[in-house]
Amino acid sequence: MVKNEVNEINILIDVEKEFVNKAEYVFRTYCHILGLIPIFFHEETRKHVDIYYGSKLNTNYPLTIKYNKGTNDFFLANKYYPQFKVRFNNYKNEKIPFFFSDPGSIYAVGTKTTRINKDIIASGFYFLSCWKEYVNKRNTNPDIRFNYKKSMQYKWDFVEVPVVDAYCDILDNILELSLPNYERGNRWKDDHSFCMTLSHDIDYWDIWSKEQFSKIMKYNQERIKQAPIRSLYKIIGHYFTKKRFNPQKAIHNILNKETKLKVKSTNFILVQDDSDDDRRNYFSDPEYKTRIASVFNSYSVGLHGSPDSAYSAKKARKEFNKLEELFPSTIGYRSHKLSFQYQSSFEILEKVGLKYDSSLGYWEHIGFRAGISYPFYPYDFEHDKPFDILEIPLIVMDTSLISHLGMGINPFVASYRLSKLIQRAKKFQSHISILWHNNTFDNVDYPWWGWLYWSLIKRAKMQNGWVCSQDDLYDYWLNKGNTNNNEIF
Repeated sequence: MVKNEVNEINILIDVEKEFVNKAEYVFRTYCHILGLIPIFFHEETRKHVDIYYGSKLNTNYPLTIKYNKGTNDFFLANKYYPQFKVRFNNYKNEKIPFFFSDPGSIYAVGTKTTRINKDIIASGFYFLSCWKEYVNKRNTNPDIRFNYKKSMQYKWDFVEVPVVDAYCDILDNILELSLPNYERGNRWKDDHSFCMTLSHDIDYWDIWSKEQFSKIMKYNQERIKQAPIRSLYKIIGHYFTKKRFNPQKAIHNILNKETKLKVKSTNFILVQDDSDDDRRNYFSDPEYKTRIASVFNSYSVGLHGSPDSAYSAKKARKEFNKLEELFPSTIGYRSHKLSFQYQSSFEILEKVGLKYDSSLGYWEHIGFRAGISYPFYPYDFEHDKPFDILEIPLIVMDTSLISHLGMGINPFVASYRLSKLIQRAKKFQSHISILWHNNTFDNVDYPWWGWLYWSLIKRAKMQNGWVCSQDDLYDYWLNKGNTNNNEIF
């Protein structure tokens, strides 16, 4: 590789033609992370080649990434990858899985060439495309989410390890060994070590309607014999804090505290008007709508689409248009309840004109549904190319931690688990996204959970993390390396 302003790198791809687009897609994803511009060749060339990706092992190229014949046949067959063929290697004290690879070391250094023995390209594609979900194809309506326990991440217990980040880090480190002139571009703004994005889903504007207040008080009164301390605490706490509850002030307090900490968040607003829970139909109330416009006037806002909107372009466009009337600069989307089908939902969002999504996470557990923490362009199997919409993976959601249907842990155990995720983000110079619903800051119903949110921000900043909104990350990623999506893909 010749060191120059745009950091070009020449890559020879020697695989079956059906797998070429997929291989280029993964290389482009890695190169964008590393600040490189890939130039692809598909046959021998007189030009200097930096990376060879294919099945020939007796090459003199600076870096060879081994490709096993039969990999393309696997993807053409539309089947699950056999669990017994998953190979694990230790990398930076993490157990990293590799697919389509033989047993043995991750890489080998020779006198003329360095070889990565593990296929970090095909393995990367398996995760980035959420291949198992594509083969499954059963989550075809808003009421059926992909079952976390069906994932390879759950089966082998690596859901909290960003394996694609590790693949990219391996490539980065081996390029440093192989290419004397290699120089990675900055991954993050102002030389920050990693990135943390903040967001809030506004499922309710006024969760404490008179009807809800009466219902909760009655519920806790009936449970006094079963759980006297907890029930009395809630009765007293709600009585003194909810009778004069001001939702506008509560959200103002969150945003003002973020401003004091010099961070920003993106707020995903629910605009549906047909929810069974009328408190979620708040956007159709003219008075609430006026207050929402006032509160979020100078803040990042995204569409919190109803579950149906992720499966219906008509529904998504209607909701997007309603929000755009109030917030014309809306570019982001997250599906309520994380109802999302990779192939059809990205196609819908692309057609509607949204620029990024942040729905790709597990409802039941924190971690990496697509194996990656960095923003990336999902893969469109029908057209054999990436979608023109950026995915900012959802990694941490408060509900996943709190709910007994999810992890069901307390805020102190959660603090330990999330500190490990922050350390991994720093280790791989990557990203962690944090979603906290506005009602989770309620100290009566969710004691210490608000404290955890603020402590995560302070912890990230102390470790040189760039803490920002998802809109800010989108803008940075789009312009990273002076490229745009058309040039990348």
